[in-house]
Parts: sequence; C-alpha cells; structure tokens
Amino acid sequence: MAGTNPCSARKHWYSKTLELDVSNIFMFKSPARIKELNAVKIVKLVVPEIIQYGVQDAVILDCDYTYGNDTSGLVVKWFFRNKARPVYQWIVSQKPQDMGILRGRVDLTYRASNDPLKMHRALRIVKPNTDISGDYTCVVSTFMEEDSRTKQMVVF
Repeated sequence: MAGTNPCSARKHWYSKTLELDVSNIFMFKSPARIKELNAVKIVKLVVPEIIQYGVQDAVILDCDYTYGNDTSGLVVKWFFRNKARPVYQWIVSQKPQDMGILRGRVDLTYRASNDPLKMHRALRIVKPNTDISGDYTCVVSTFMEEDSRTKQMVVF
C-alpha cells in the first residue's frame, strides 16, 4: 500500500458502510404504515332501523370490513344491548356460532360474501320479533387490531 494512507482508506470504508446502513434504514416501513397494512376496519354496518313484526321472514344485519396483510386470529362477533357476551361469533376457518338470545334464530348457513375471510360476517335472523329490539354491535378483530360499530334496530 505504498502511497496510500491507511487512515484515509479506513475513513472511506466507514463512510461507505454508513451510507449503506442509512439507505437500508429508509427501506423499512414506519410503525404507522405497518399498522395501516395490518388494520382491520369496518367500512359499512347495515342494521335495519325499524322492522314490523310478522312482515318479514328474516332480517339481515351486515358488517362489511376491510383487512390488511395479517389476518391471523380474524374473528367477527356480534353483541346485543351492550352485553359482555356475544350473540354470534365466527372464527375464520370454523363454523359460525349463535348464542344467547339469538341461539337457534340465526341462519348459520347464510353467506354474505364469497371471500373466505368475510363470508360469515352477517347475521340472518329468522322470524324477527320484538324481543330482539336493541343495539347491535359488530366487532371485527385480529390478534393485532380491532374495530367496532353499533346501530339500533327496533322491531314493533
């Protein structure tokens, strides 16, 4: 290395390394962007406001949502009158379940979508009557995120 200053060569090597490291840092996504990519978000909640008893054979409550890249643990739950226990639950890749006041009153074969991650998002309540009047809350969650919306339905 005649004529080359070892300190100068080292400085240049460190400088290049620093440049590469800095450029790699900017390739990573920000936490906000990662959250956005993995977010689950309810985009439309359809709950009929008023239903007349005996007029309709069934009523559909639909909870449409978008989902990000990470759908692990995706679950759709419906709650009635702000109770702690759901009246409906669908864990993706399992059969939907009806519970509580809606047990035996939900058409569990109903599919709102052909998308395998959305197909059982909606409730099809058979023979609606006055005892199912109240607030309905849809909660869509993954292991990372959760979103919820509430609407009221009155059966008279």
